[in-house]
Amino acid sequence: MTGICYSYFKHRKEEALAMLLEVKSENAGFNEVNFYLGRAYAVNNRFDDAIAVYQEYLTAEGVEDSRKAEARQHIIYCENAKVYLQDSLEVEITNIGSPINTDHSEYVPVITPDESMMIFTYSGERSKGGLLGPTGKPDPDGHYYEDVMISYKLGDDWLEPESIADNVNDAGHNASIALSVDGQMLFVYKQSKADQGDIYVSSLVGDEWSKPERLKGEINSEFWEGSATLTSDGQTIYFSSEREGGFGGRDLYSASLQADESWGDIQNLGPVINTRFDDDAPFIHPDRRTMYFSSKGHKELKKLRENELSSSQLKKAKQQIIGQITLSEENNCNVMLGMGKSILLYNKIDDLSETFSKIEKISAKNLINVANHIFDKNQLSSLIFTPN
Repeated sequence: MTGICYSYFKHRKEEALAMLLEVKSENAGFNEVNFYLGRAYAVNNRFDDAIAVYQEYLTAEGVEDSRKAEARQHIIYCENAKVYLQDSLEVEITNIGSPINTDHSEYVPVITPDESMMIFTYSGERSKGGLLGPTGKPDPDGHYYEDVMISYKLGDDWLEPESIADNVNDAGHNASIALSVDGQMLFVYKQSKADQGDIYVSSLVGDEWSKPERLKGEINSEFWEGSATLTSDGQTIYFSSEREGGFGGRDLYSASLQADESWGDIQNLGPVINTRFDDDAPFIHPDRRTMYFSSKGHKELKKLRENELSSSQLKKAKQQIIGQITLSEENNCNVMLGMGKSILLYNKIDDLSETFSKIEKISAKNLINVANHIFDKNQLSSLIFTPN
């Protein structure tokens, strides 16, 4: 158990690997250790070794289907990491240090453009309510719930962070998730007994943050909504949700500000962005054209890059692209449809038949460039490379 825990601590990952290797050497028939050993290899950047033990884990008897799916997904992560590390940037990462960082957890920082104010999520001994059980009652064996903290910069130094406001933090989960460009609106995640987690907004009135209010309109649902980002003009929110009707897991959606100040016209961002796994934590650049987000599903089209498509595979690929664009048109996924059209002809097309005609003329060589922009990579890869 110690080795498993150590694999989640960046300063103890080498110890984790040593401990789990020792367990494996002493218990050769204990297959479950291979699953955790795969993670230990991966966090130590030994991806080929990780893939090998994951594959060993998969070939053993008695492994549940859900665990097999996890292992296969971890193999994909390892394959991706091998590619990404070859194309990585040289950057210097500096720990911001004390007083922001402590022995507890600090994460999801949001900061004003002039870098004078930072708001972040904290979970630790300063959390309101102290140690709490799953019902929200004090429990010495419980966990610290999340609070929103704020710090200001004086010169080159960050001042001691403090709770942002008593009317923002309660005894439940309260997490900062986004800040408007002007620093006047803070989006907060809150979870109550009545929902699985929703998005709220607090406004800066003078020097005080208002009590967070649940976003008006259609963004929140009976399902989980937990991260968001607001465009610089304040007219569009991109958010993640586990609501039904998506592509799987958490999907990214857009919402537009309505005349009555509510949020409506909810649009799934489509299969260019969303996969059958979790797609989460969007951040829209102030230019309103560049979005960053996290994903468990995106991967390189390795097979498309390394294998020449046969005529039948090329035909299937074209059918898949046409199907994706048709689906996008039916679901009003304008972002994906627009990208597809622009990639295909580099200008606006009003007639879909023109688009489909152009697709039919795509060569196998050009297909890869088109595909990288306009369809669900996981679905196409499995479609054209899975034997009939």
